[in-house]
Amino acid sequence: MPQKSKKYLPQDLEKRIFATFAKFFSDHIASDPSGETLSEFLTPTEKTYLTKRFMIAYFLIKGVEHREISKILNVSLSTIGGVVTRLNSGEKLRKELANFFEKEKSQNTAEPISVLEALLTDPRKILYKEEKRRHEAEHSSTF
Repeated sequence: MPQKSKKYLPQDLEKRIFATFAKFFSDHIASDPSGETLSEFLTPTEKTYLTKRFMIAYFLIKGVEHREISKILNVSLSTIGGVVTRLNSGEKLRKELANFFEKEKSQNTAEPISVLEALLTDPRKILYKEEKRRHEAEHSSTF
């Protein structure tokens, strides 16, 4: 889990900086659909953290039980509860995510979504294959 700085910015300044940050990445999404720019910006821990949050949201929207999500993704129930709180804090996020997942699935461009679906049936097999593939890719590029 990423560590939070103990040195806070004034809230209005933090909001303005975050808005600028969000605008930068939203302006670059169309030209960088693979997320390479965002990937370069984030640490491996932050990528894992955000990816798991995204997957938790997907499973929650699909109606998967919290304990099942916890087992599949190896996350705590309190982490899932935090995502539940964010999804329930307003309708916009839940609606946008549900529309996104449905659109990706209907366009058959959702290879990651199909991986998520497969996790529901056999999480250990999928996670092992993905980890093995990533490990092999990392080690083959070093030679």
